Amino acid sequence: MKWIAVMVRILFYFAIGVVLFYCPWTSIWSSNFFMAHYAWIAAAGHNDFVRGAVSGIGLANIWLAIDAIQKLGRPPDPVPTHPAQ
Repeated sequence: MKWIAVMVRILFYFAIGVVLFYCPWTSIWSSNFFMAHYAWIAAAGHNDFVRGAVSGIGLANIWLAIDAIQKLGRPPDPVPTHPAQ
C-alpha cells in the first residue's frame, strides 16, 4: 500500500511540474477568465519574469519526482542516535 502512495505522489509531482512548466507559454495562460476580468492579474501574468518563475516551480516539481524515483530502491536513512549523557 505504501508503494502505491509513493507512485501516486511521484505522478502528481511530475504532472503538476509539466503543467506549470508548459502552461505559462501557451494561449491558455493569456486568455482565461482571470486575465480578462482583472487588470492587475493580466499585468502580472503577461510579465515574462512571472512566467519564468512559474516555469521554474514546474521544473522544481519535476526534479522532486525524479528524486523520489531515485529513492525508491534505497533503504531509508538511519535515525541518528546520540550517546547517553
